[in-house]
Amino acid sequence: MHLLSGSVFFSYRFAPYIFIAILMLYVICNLYDVKPGIYIDRFVEDEAEEEHPSFPVKFLADLEANGKRCNLLPGFFDIKHRNVLWQEAQIGASMFLLFSAFMDYRDEKEGPLVRILAMVDSDWPAMPTCHLYFSSDANRAPVATKAIRVELIHWQTPKQGEWHPYLITCRGGSQNNSAKVVSLVSYPCSNPSNALRIINSYKTSKPKGRSEKKKKLALCHKFLFNSAQDYSYRIIEWLEIAKTFGIDVVTMYMLSAHPNVKKVLNYYEKTGLVKVIQWTNPGDQLNVPSLLRSLYDTQNCLLRHISSHDYVGVWDMDEFMIPIEANSIPEMIENALDNWKVLHHGQEMANYPTSYLARTSYFLDENTDPEFIEEQFEQTLNLTSFNEFKDSGINLDKMSTYFPFLSHTIRTTKFSPSKVFTKSVHDTSRALALHAHYALYNLEGPIDREKDLYELCPQTEGFIGHFRSKCQGENQIDCDLNFRSDLEEDRSLWMYSYDIIYNTLNTIKELQLF
Repeated sequence: MHLLSGSVFFSYRFAPYIFIAILMLYVICNLYDVKPGIYIDRFVEDEAEEEHPSFPVKFLADLEANGKRCNLLPGFFDIKHRNVLWQEAQIGASMFLLFSAFMDYRDEKEGPLVRILAMVDSDWPAMPTCHLYFSSDANRAPVATKAIRVELIHWQTPKQGEWHPYLITCRGGSQNNSAKVVSLVSYPCSNPSNALRIINSYKTSKPKGRSEKKKKLALCHKFLFNSAQDYSYRIIEWLEIAKTFGIDVVTMYMLSAHPNVKKVLNYYEKTGLVKVIQWTNPGDQLNVPSLLRSLYDTQNCLLRHISSHDYVGVWDMDEFMIPIEANSIPEMIENALDNWKVLHHGQEMANYPTSYLARTSYFLDENTDPEFIEEQFEQTLNLTSFNEFKDSGINLDKMSTYFPFLSHTIRTTKFSPSKVFTKSVHDTSRALALHAHYALYNLEGPIDREKDLYELCPQTEGFIGHFRSKCQGENQIDCDLNFRSDLEEDRSLWMYSYDIIYNTLNTIKELQLF
């Protein structure tokens, strides 16, 4: 007997109920993606998130584990990537390429905010909708909220069709319940093609209620991109100088590097002094040095440290900020703030400087004396330490090679003009977007260059020492007239010479880089 023809098995009076059941099944199939569960080893999850810190591997794996999820939640393999580290979001006619997202509690008026760093191929991008995920519950739909701002973080006028850096700001939930993951979509009901883990380094949701004390100073360095050049000696000494002058951590962005440089960075990562973040260019751009987006790493580094450090410094590996009267860079900045308070008596904290600018003096290679420097190094190390490194195989006749900073003790008397070729330390309670030389935005809006920037007095507070073969810029005639003609001795970096020399040589010995 046919299954549907016998009265025992079927009756027309059940037809409405069967129709309702089919309709419900149809609705359920559209609300949920029913797929085999995806299970990822926890060690693999940790490694994947370390390699790709913005990709929410654990969150997505938890969603997939049950084999079903709300259709508005992203699937593990629904995320569209460009050039490994960037995620796509098509918002109207604009393509957003997303790199990272951060929780920001600093603005008390606006409450918790999510800051998203993106490159957009438009001079007037559409306003996206933010999908906020507060848990990995597969049955819970995201909270959809319109972005409140899309801000260009650049000083040049954008052009249609070219990639430009933008900072997208969304509401981030409440003080007690902040979002864990965010996607950008066109409309509240759009399916996401991206999902960023929101980096939240606050120990508790309420910043005022946290008991931990922020560290003083983090340093941001731009991209490492040359796999053929071995500057391992320079980076070791630079990091040891940074440590002795009060820098807690150095964040570096790496596209490629020489094997010896990678060995050095791995060594210092294990000590906690260095944090290396992988980098690629956005979209279909080649990963070549001349196309690197140098503002983007600086911005990412600032947002990484807004909750962990009072200040963030930005300068290159051939530069260092040198305090004059203070014993460390954080002490120099605190002294500068005290001086500012005297000059601006009665000003509220919200009006404190956003950036502390240091003018440049050049330590040119032509003014080094290798023989004199080697004598100074031998006198600085005690006999026990000297013999320790000599016996290890280190060539102590190459001291000027091992120490490209301490080997320079002659600098130009004149400094770069005001606000020209400066490098800065930024107040993380105020800065929002950074230029390589000073802040572009703070929490109040675009920087007022007269009110928000404090220029350090190079004779009494501090300056940037630039260690290079020639003056910055193409016109070396001006360099001869204004800088090379007037020189003076400066051994400020020798304040902690024993620690710098001993620790540098010890690292070279440990890594067998001789």
